[in-house]
Parts: sequence; structure tokens; C-alpha cells
Amino acid sequence: VFVAELLWAVLSGVGFLAFSLFNLWQAQLAIIIIAVAVAFISYCHQQRIDSDQWSLPAINWLGSIDLLVLFVATLSLMLLVRFYNLGVVWLMLATLIQLILALYLLFWRQALPMKKFWLYAALMALIGEEMVWMTSAWYKNAYFKAFLLLVIYYLFSELVMHYLRGNLTVRVAFEYIGIALILILALFIFDWLFVLAPNIL
Repeated sequence: VFVAELLWAVLSGVGFLAFSLFNLWQAQLAIIIIAVAVAFISYCHQQRIDSDQWSLPAINWLGSIDLLVLFVATLSLMLLVRFYNLGVVWLMLATLIQLILALYLLFWRQALPMKKFWLYAALMALIGEEMVWMTSAWYKNAYFKAFLLLVIYYLFSELVMHYLRGNLTVRVAFEYIGIALILILALFIFDWLFVLAPNIL
């Protein structure tokens, strides 16, 4: 699992560097961020091996890092597919693999019942694949599409986690739905204001 997470982080970062239009200082900053993320992932896994359990800060920080990696990996895949003019089926397949990996890491760290993992993984796969297929025809930039998929995954994973822990209430559900709607609204506003440079990406 450690190797899979590490490779996921490294490959997403390399792909992002390879297919993004960065100048020198932007590339250097991206390399530093990737190196820090990889080092932190390695450190947290070593701490878990030494203590035979996950610490709460490690769970929280690695959860946030995995969300960042999911966004960067999705963005890299979209840029790669466009660069090589590949079919959307390859993007859907790669996205499917990383969504399952991200959800597995969540179940593993949060000690959620693994016997129900594949049920929720299948649901996440259906939602994610539908999202990728639908947005592939949109005239939107890769950042927009990747962030939209990230929001959908975040909402789904949080609701599933609270449900399996037995503390999913109507209030909690509405809180996460509200957060997701605010993020999506902000995304559309920024896209409308051309902050994400749609004419470039």
C-alpha cells in the first residue's frame, strides 16, 4: 500500500511537470512541493510501522495530501490524453484506478470495514466514470474538470466515512453538501473570471 501511494504521488507530480506549461521558477516550486509530499508520506508510513498504528495527525494530513494528489493526477491524465490525442476510454480507465486507490487508502487509514469497500468503490467508480465521460465533451479547461471530480470524490468519501462510523446525520450530510456546492460555485465563478486561464488549458 505504501509503494502504491508513493508511486501515485510521484507519477502524478512527474506528469504534471511534463505536461504543464511552467516556467523555471514554477517548475522548481512544483518539484519542491512534490519532494515534500513524498518525504512526508514516507515519514508517516515509517511512523505507522514503528508504532503499529496511525496517529490522528498523520491520518488528517495524509488525507489532505491524497486529495491534492488526486487532483494533480487527474489533471496530469487529462493533459496527457489531450497531448497524445488519446480516446476518453483511457482517461476513464486511469481515473477508475486512482479513484479506487484513493478510496482504499481512506478505508485503510480510518479502519473502516473492508468487507463493504468494493460496494462503495463500485459506486464511486460509476459516479466518477460518468463524470469523466460527461465532462470530456465540455469546453472547459483541465483544471476545471479535475477540480470538479475532486469535489465529487470528497463529498462521496466523507459521507461514506461518516455513514460507516454511524454518525451520519441530516445535519452532517447538509454540511458536506453545502461545502461541495460552495466549492463548485467558486469554481464556476473563477472560471468565469478567467482566473484559471481557459484559453491556455
